[in-house]
Amino acid sequence: MSLRLSFIVPFYNVEPYIEECIRSLYAQDIPSEEYEVICVDDCSPDGSRAIVERLQKEYPTLQMLSTPENLRQGGARNLALDVAKGRYVWFIDSDDYIAENCLSKLLQQVEDEQLDILDFDFTADAEQHYRKNEESFEQGVCTGADYVFNTNYGGRWSWRCSCVWGGLLSRELIGDLRFREKVQFEDNDFALLLYARAKRVHHIPAKPYYYRVVENSTVHKQVTLEQVKYNIELLKTYIDIHHSEEMDVRFKNGVVELMKYVASQMLMMVAQITPEERTLFYQQRLGNVVGLKQFLGKKVWLALQYNL
Repeated sequence: MSLRLSFIVPFYNVEPYIEECIRSLYAQDIPSEEYEVICVDDCSPDGSRAIVERLQKEYPTLQMLSTPENLRQGGARNLALDVAKGRYVWFIDSDDYIAENCLSKLLQQVEDEQLDILDFDFTADAEQHYRKNEESFEQGVCTGADYVFNTNYGGRWSWRCSCVWGGLLSRELIGDLRFREKVQFEDNDFALLLYARAKRVHHIPAKPYYYRVVENSTVHKQVTLEQVKYNIELLKTYIDIHHSEEMDVRFKNGVVELMKYVASQMLMMVAQITPEERTLFYQQRLGNVVGLKQFLGKKVWLALQYNL
């Protein structure tokens, strides 16, 4: 018998935060037997695993999986997705947490309205942070494309489909879709594909998720050539999405915008890596992504090929 919800929590080097995260998932207003918490140890080098093992004695439904090697969040989430039993999935970053007693209302709404995605806002512990919108709003049930590209709301359209922890997701909607592994920003294309698939999305102005800005996290580390390569792989993924015959034309056009943005960001990142890494980038022509030239302006394309 399926459960109502699966929390999926990959962890790596989050010893100061993971206990608060897990306890928040159990400080809820529905019986713990109705949902599961799946933590995934992504070869964490610190004491995070020991904390989860201790909490397993307190919470019988708390599960822990382990990756065979460091697969980063994408690979860890994939491992959990393959065993999750919930009708809905909520991805939680292990240095974040959720509001107390928020689950009953969220699950009731997503079930009553038979949603693919129940999308919501969040609270961040930093004043300056990316977000779908600066002001809370409510968008009634609509397709993913209609929600994402609704021009009545402020902010970039891509902010409305840029992360996976900002909503409850139908496991049926996810289907066989999986994250890219061993890369950074693994949820960018995953989330975009989910919203492109979704037929019933409801955005509510609630803020049940608390996002913690951790300067030493994978998102906030100093730029390296490895991170530049992640963006190269992301560009390749966006090209594949653009060529998909089933993709709504609005997403196709939006993906072109994203390719231009990622390429520009990648040039800024190349300027920040070491001179030795920069030499490798240009000597190996890592910016020569097949099929990308048609989407970029000549200046950006040339800059990716040669150190101008």
